[in-house]
Amino acid sequence: MLAHLLITLQIWEKKGISQSKYALIYTYPQDKTNAHLDFIGGLKDKQGNFYYVSYPPLAFFVAYLFCKIFFLPIVPLSIQIFNLLWHFVTAYWLYRFVKLFFQSDRWALWAYIMYLFLPFNLWYHGNSYFVDIFVQGLWIGYAYFWLKIYYAPHKIQNYIFLFLLAFSMMYTEWIAVFVGFSTFIASTYLYIKERSLKRFLPTIIAGTAMVLALSLTLYQYASIENFETLKTTLQNKYEFRSGKKELREPNTTLYWFMLLYHYIKAYTPLLLLMSGASIYLVLKKKKEIFISFNPFSISILTLFLLPVILHHGILFGFTYFHEFSVLKSSFILIIAGLWLVRKLNIPQWILISIVFLQISMYYVAFYRYTDAYKAIGETIKKERKYEELVVLAITEDFWAVPQIMYYAQCNFYYEEKQLRDLPEFLRKHNIKKYAVFYIEQDKVISYKHFTY
Repeated sequence: MLAHLLITLQIWEKKGISQSKYALIYTYPQDKTNAHLDFIGGLKDKQGNFYYVSYPPLAFFVAYLFCKIFFLPIVPLSIQIFNLLWHFVTAYWLYRFVKLFFQSDRWALWAYIMYLFLPFNLWYHGNSYFVDIFVQGLWIGYAYFWLKIYYAPHKIQNYIFLFLLAFSMMYTEWIAVFVGFSTFIASTYLYIKERSLKRFLPTIIAGTAMVLALSLTLYQYASIENFETLKTTLQNKYEFRSGKKELREPNTTLYWFMLLYHYIKAYTPLLLLMSGASIYLVLKKKKEIFISFNPFSISILTLFLLPVILHHGILFGFTYFHEFSVLKSSFILIIAGLWLVRKLNIPQWILISIVFLQISMYYVAFYRYTDAYKAIGETIKKERKYEELVVLAITEDFWAVPQIMYYAQCNFYYEEKQLRDLPEFLRKHNIKKYAVFYIEQDKVISYKHFTY
């Protein structure tokens, strides 16, 4: 994920962001052999450069601007610093939200601590960065101002911030579509219970902002090639991420277990807390505590729970495969867990134990480091000759293309070790020189230079 971002930022740095159409370009500009090499791109401009259009570009813009403002190089450490700062910003907005929702500083502080030290959050905020991570802070900020409008509907600045955050969220990640739909459902529910049309005003403002951001994204990406190609590309990406193209087995039980594993790996301490509290509720028959779920509370929780359900249901092919997809469940699990602890008067030392368990799990389940991809990339960068096409002969289970691209600072052609399709590619693009790097077990075992 981090290499994914750094590739585009490196190209912006070398080529210029305006020359890259302010879009997520993935073709290095060194020489002509880099053109026509598609790395999970979707659109290709007239020069043969490929662009990644799976997401809107705001998360990339913000990271690039951070490096420029503070004169930082486009390297992993710079982005890690930014993402750690964003980690604290996200936790702070969760603190503000819980303080307003629970009307309690103490529980707000616990929410802040829980978010900071969830092992999943520690890993992805500290070692990676992508749109799924950046949108977290925008989402909780959006929910906070939606909540503030409920308490202070006459303050104009709350509507302004809601508009800006709704626009930014949609200009970052498609979860905003589900959040927008959930906002409409929440507003409709409040209207049914309260018979007040003013509850739809925040929804109209947020919806307008999201439509504008979506329109800007489509216009921006359509200008790379054309709208019809963009439409086809996005449709193919949807079919892949929904699972229509990816799920090969009629029985999807295995894939659901994989998704469940992501949750267990990410949230074991929190899930243990919630499971224990839920068992206690059943045994003690404390059904009366659910009376406190008034229409307003239900509508607020809808902003966090329903988007997660829709995300897993509609984009199941994406969420079961990528463990970071469950990062979006952080807010609802923390809020629900603290609500149970609060209602059942669970001792504070249990929460302290949960936090320490979270930190321990980070080192057991997440703390990992390998420089194998760096070694491969640096070997390619060193051994590749000018205007040579870089060819990777790989095994079927190999997938570290973004990381290697970043360290090699070039695009490359890759396929299985027999390279059956390579001659046709060379003829099609009139490439005369190429170098083949044979990779096994995350190592370059040999390489050869050829003239075709």
